[in-house]
Amino acid sequence: MIDMKKDNLTDDQRQQAIKKLQDQQRKEPQQIEKYSTGITAVICLGLVIIEKDGEYLSPESVKDSEFRSTIDQVKNYTREYQGIIERPEGKYTSNHKEKIQAEKKADEIYQWAKNYFRPDGNEYERKCEKLFSYATVVESDMGTIISTIPIYSRCSEMEKYCKDSEFIGKVGKSTGTLFLKLMEYQESKKNPELIEPASLMKCRDRDGNFYMFWSKNKEITEHQLEIDDCFSLEAKVNRHVESSYDRDLLGNKIRQTQLNYVKAVKNYGKPK
Repeated sequence: MIDMKKDNLTDDQRQQAIKKLQDQQRKEPQQIEKYSTGITAVICLGLVIIEKDGEYLSPESVKDSEFRSTIDQVKNYTREYQGIIERPEGKYTSNHKEKIQAEKKADEIYQWAKNYFRPDGNEYERKCEKLFSYATVVESDMGTIISTIPIYSRCSEMEKYCKDSEFIGKVGKSTGTLFLKLMEYQESKKNPELIEPASLMKCRDRDGNFYMFWSKNKEITEHQLEIDDCFSLEAKVNRHVESSYDRDLLGNKIRQTQLNYVKAVKNYGKPK
């Protein structure tokens, strides 16, 4: 640290010293913050909390409820110990095997994130790319670190099942009957292309081809569709795109067949 109290500094030297300190603060904010925490420890704690809750709880999903988001729980725990933790202990897990597994996965996520997020991406990606270039993180940035856990899970699923996805059908033509498995859906009350409330659905077929479409909420309810359910539908091909949102673990875009005029036929439930 530069001693700014010395009286024998000239004005020019003082200005140079101030600039050097400012440059250091811009380059290494995690090292200057008093209560920074190891990134892998933060991820590990997030994994343990997600396991305890059964799922990742985003701030939006717990809004106006009695539940606390995964991010808030991580922050509260680290704040209780003044941001200084090696690995999560006691309060969230007493099983040594589970703890070791969480530590291993946390290290995997940290190494993945260091290479996945791109400096030429959107604002969120640029922030992640910068944060994961450090070994520690301050409390104000913990939410961003924790939010990458479900992204890693989604990329792992894409890597396993849809890495070699191909475009299906011809644009504007009927698909015939498709047999799909529901991988993800995002509830939405507003969609500019539909008058009725609809949700975004993402699915794959037996060959690992990836599909995306909007489905009316009443149809989802009628067929009782849930994540991992297998069901049949009829639709038309709307577009063929390479999705920048859905990528494999290396960040490669997944080929996506987008559908419209979708009509669910039958829900076969989860595979046994």
